[in-house]
Amino acid sequence: MLTPMLYRAVSPPRGPYARHAVAKMNYIAQAVASTLALSVCSMAAAQEAAKPEELQRVQVTANKRKEPIQQVPMSVKAITGDQLEERGVSSLEEALPGEPGVVINKGATAVSRNIAIRGVTDTGFSLTQSTVAIYIDELPTSVVQASGNVDLALYDIDKIILIRGPRSTLYGSAALGGTIKIETRNPSLTAMEGSARLGLSKTQGASDWNQELVASVSTPLVKDQMAVGITAYRNKQAGYVDHPTLGKDVNEVTTEGVRVALFGQITSQWSVSGRIYSQDIKAGNGSLFLPGTDFQAKPTAILEPWSDKLSAGSVALKYSGSAFEFVSATSYFDKTAKYDADNTGFFGPFGPGFGLPANQIYRTIGEFDSKVFAQEFRFLSPDVKTGLTWSAGLFYSTEKTINNGETPVPVIGNFFGSASSTDRKQSAAFGELGYKFDNGLTVNAGLRYTKYTSDDSNTLIQFGFPSPAVARLSEKPVTPYVSVSYAVGRDIYYAQASKGFRMGKTNFPLFVPPGLNFTQPAFAGSDSLWTYEAGAKTSWLANRVNLNVAVYTTRWTDPQLTVFAPTGFAYVDSLGRRNPGAGIDVNGFEIDLAARPISGLLVSAGVGYVDSRINKNVIGLDTVTDPATFAVQERVTPKGTRVVGIPQITANATARYSFAVGNLPAFVGGSVQRVGSYNSDFRTSPGANRVLGGYTALDLRGGVDIRDLSLTMFINNATNARPYVFQSSLPPETVGSIRPRTTGVVATYRF
Repeated sequence: MLTPMLYRAVSPPRGPYARHAVAKMNYIAQAVASTLALSVCSMAAAQEAAKPEELQRVQVTANKRKEPIQQVPMSVKAITGDQLEERGVSSLEEALPGEPGVVINKGATAVSRNIAIRGVTDTGFSLTQSTVAIYIDELPTSVVQASGNVDLALYDIDKIILIRGPRSTLYGSAALGGTIKIETRNPSLTAMEGSARLGLSKTQGASDWNQELVASVSTPLVKDQMAVGITAYRNKQAGYVDHPTLGKDVNEVTTEGVRVALFGQITSQWSVSGRIYSQDIKAGNGSLFLPGTDFQAKPTAILEPWSDKLSAGSVALKYSGSAFEFVSATSYFDKTAKYDADNTGFFGPFGPGFGLPANQIYRTIGEFDSKVFAQEFRFLSPDVKTGLTWSAGLFYSTEKTINNGETPVPVIGNFFGSASSTDRKQSAAFGELGYKFDNGLTVNAGLRYTKYTSDDSNTLIQFGFPSPAVARLSEKPVTPYVSVSYAVGRDIYYAQASKGFRMGKTNFPLFVPPGLNFTQPAFAGSDSLWTYEAGAKTSWLANRVNLNVAVYTTRWTDPQLTVFAPTGFAYVDSLGRRNPGAGIDVNGFEIDLAARPISGLLVSAGVGYVDSRINKNVIGLDTVTDPATFAVQERVTPKGTRVVGIPQITANATARYSFAVGNLPAFVGGSVQRVGSYNSDFRTSPGANRVLGGYTALDLRGGVDIRDLSLTMFINNATNARPYVFQSSLPPETVGSIRPRTTGVVATYRF
């Protein structure tokens, strides 16, 4: 049994609660690993009559160098572009549910998006930098606000690489819980090739059709040396939420984009890769609805449209020599998001006190714009079977983020609004040094030194009165990493310790009514965590079965959290400011299985267990205010409270069987995702907190290839599960769900 041995490799946390959590983790890990092991053994008998092929050998760049995924000593998952296309998904929101240890919540608009890995999150609604670093090719996109994450459509994608656990040594700030890398395809240097894809589907409750049109072509400019590729796409997701007075299917979303790829093998040693990305997402309204209804939007005087526009580019120049490899990666992106919101339910009660009519509409108009330039140079040693390995690099980035909003009303002007500006510069030096012994033992250690300064200007307009504030943050975090691994044949066993960090955040100066006992911090400094992990990657039955196991424990000291003031407005605070020594402890594991038990059958399964909890009694997360007297009651959030937004169990399983219909290749398959339940808020007052998640979703698909034409039929969310996965407690309370049952067909022509 692998799991008990691996778990003992991690020093268990102390204390009765921690020992109980560890015992629970160990029991679950043993049970799951035993079940998977028994399944694998039974598969061995089934493949006697056939000779199944080996599992695909996927190459990943988790360590910023190409390596077979089964040889990378960390918890890494790769989702190929072919798998994404066959599943009929086109976004991270559709691709990642059920992935062990991963939670993605798109929220209501383009500025309320949150991703968490391994229980490391700043709640479902976040004002801080992301806890997950997101890269598109060589382009880092995790900007100052987690809600600013780029949502690139997943067309013409080579693979998504999911790195679980902190890797700030290589990927810098934001890589606390993990890193997501989206890698697009290079154009072909040898021949012209391309594809055209047309998809039509129907979502239950929607009157219109979902439409998908994708065209991709690449051609050599100089054969074997230079090629260019272009991908254009348009995706319309029909609405299924009805507004009580302003129309049906109001949450329609249209995504349009163009991507240009350039790849050149200039010489045998020098290559260049360039990308241009342009994408525009437009939504007619948010997708939230009133709980207990059949997708009925809250009553508003106006619709609440939003848009998300991306313009970006990157160039990577690479030299591969016998002594070292050199990469220069230059990138720039500009993301602009706009939104309208009807906040009458929140601001309306205050209006009459300022002479505004009782029927006044409070429409908030917002715009978020972030421009980021980044440059990285890195040197890497060549891959060797035994001997010294090393890497070294320099990183520099500048960021300019503006986030403005206004709620104009008669006479007063801007009744409630904000204007923030962030100018941030970051520089870093990083490196890793390792040694591979001839007995299979490898040791590796790395360090990153970062210096950043952030000049922030925040003005909050409250009841027509501006409250300006200017602040500067300057910090120099250091993030080390150390690992040891041991390879036996195709199996590898490892243990590692890694530190992750993210940059600090200044606050808007909130309005505090006279007599209200509340003090808001000017800013929250950077936070960091340590994760200690042990795992094994094993290959059985001549590489027809891979079973990977990882167990970990994380200590997140003094985390930044987005919390709510007694007046209901959000701000950022360090948990330890009022609760010295407080933090978040996370214990968990992941198990991933992939197998080809018989010819034509590919199965995979994964389960993640995450136990993320506050490690002591704290105040500041749960406050209640009497609106008549402004008396504030602070409730204690007890030790052991689960972190909001984090389900304990995430799991998925997929099966695909290939066969022939006559002489035509065909397949059938399906996948199931399980997401456990979680709380939406630390607050315990009525309407503030709701239990979310706790659902199972089933997807089915099948297809046939007729020469160059592929036809695929699919049913996503076949059981029509309607869980609540997001909550907005602003009156009236609204919730979000996954997309209802969607049935469709995709035709792809390749040439």
